[in-house]
Amino acid sequence: MTQDAQERAQVALMLLCASLVLLPTLGMGSIFSSDDAIYAQMAREMVSSGAWLEPTWLGAPIFDKPPLLFWMLGLFGSVFGFSEFVLRLPGALGALVCVYYVIQLVGLTAETEETRRHSWRGWVGLALTLASVTFVMNVRRPMADPLLVAALLAHITYGLRAVDEQPGAAMKAGIALGFGLLAKWVAVGPVALVVGVGWLLRRRVGTLLTSSAVALIVAGPWHLWMSARHGADFW
Repeated sequence: MTQDAQERAQVALMLLCASLVLLPTLGMGSIFSSDDAIYAQMAREMVSSGAWLEPTWLGAPIFDKPPLLFWMLGLFGSVFGFSEFVLRLPGALGALVCVYYVIQLVGLTAETEETRRHSWRGWVGLALTLASVTFVMNVRRPMADPLLVAALLAHITYGLRAVDEQPGAAMKAGIALGFGLLAKWVAVGPVALVVGVGWLLRRRVGTLLTSSAVALIVAGPWHLWMSARHGADFW
């Protein structure tokens, strides 16, 4: 087995271990004592009305949250039913994406190539992530934060790879940023600013322009639609 194949096998094993921590208890407890019930109802309304572009609460448009969470809740709910497990599934899947990019960042930030290939670094990163009560508890909720953090970690990962001019890294960074905008608005701002400044300092202006254009292609159409529908009320 080649070194790259071994590394992929290690990452797959780490994700399996994370799944065993995050997934088995998703169906336990109730979401109806928190604001999460509002998000679940908004997803149900989206499915029942067929208005997938416009989140509503009791029939009234809601502009506080972008649609990515509601799209995922509505998609899973329409296929599998709106159970406690299904309503928590988007957050858990977002958490697994977070774990994946934490492992990638541990490797990217290693001091030397030899150090990078030490698998224990990834296991330590995994253990520290899963040891966070805030992380493990909040990813079990139908909320946008796990999706946002997953997108931002992906943006940072591909941002670092774009500095080394890896093929396609700038485009992937833009896709991640676009999904972050669809997950939780301007909360992407601080991370996107730091990554963008890093690119400018490394004279990667083309990378910044490519990533920004791709992010607009991903997130722009929905924002334009809502602007056309609701104007200043939306903003």
